[in-house]
Amino acid sequence: MKILESIMGQSVSGWIIDALIIVFGLWVAIRLSSLHKEVKDVHEEAKKNSESVKGEDIYNMATGMMQYTVKSKYDPASMDSVRSKYNELSGRIHAWSQTISIFPLLGLLGTVMGIIPGLASTANGDFTALQSQLSVALYSTFIGLIFSILLKGQVANYSKTFSDVEDFFEEFDRKYNLALNYQRVIVGNKTDDGNIEDENR
Repeated sequence: MKILESIMGQSVSGWIIDALIIVFGLWVAIRLSSLHKEVKDVHEEAKKNSESVKGEDIYNMATGMMQYTVKSKYDPASMDSVRSKYNELSGRIHAWSQTISIFPLLGLLGTVMGIIPGLASTANGDFTALQSQLSVALYSTFIGLIFSILLKGQVANYSKTFSDVEDFFEEFDRKYNLALNYQRVIVGNKTDDGNIEDENR
């Protein structure tokens, strides 16, 4: 309650900065949440493509090479489209996450603007007004820091989804490259579109 009363006692400029921090903070949080939902859709597509590649790793004693028994059709083009979509979303989330560093600065700006009126009274040796203005103005910095911490936590919470998607890409590439090696050494038929499938299927 005391915090609310202090905030209510701020100057007009302090009110404007505080409102800007709150509105902008909520907007960034909503945008990050929306983009994360799109990344989760990409996560499911990447998982589906990765799991669609079936086969068994084989070590050929004669050649000393790791090979791959091809049991399903490989479609790198489908994974490439998922990868492209992921890269786009990742870049957008990164751009929005960079705005988080603005919030402490906005809070500091609100604090400085709140202190300035109190400095005029110090010319007469009266520091009471300055102390009062300072205690109120610091709430702008407080609000800015709170939003910065919350948004940082929100972005950190999304890291698992990004990590999983990248793991799916790596697994798909590993299986596809093994299939290419297997095709060159033993069997397999590479179609014109770059897909690989078992010729015995």
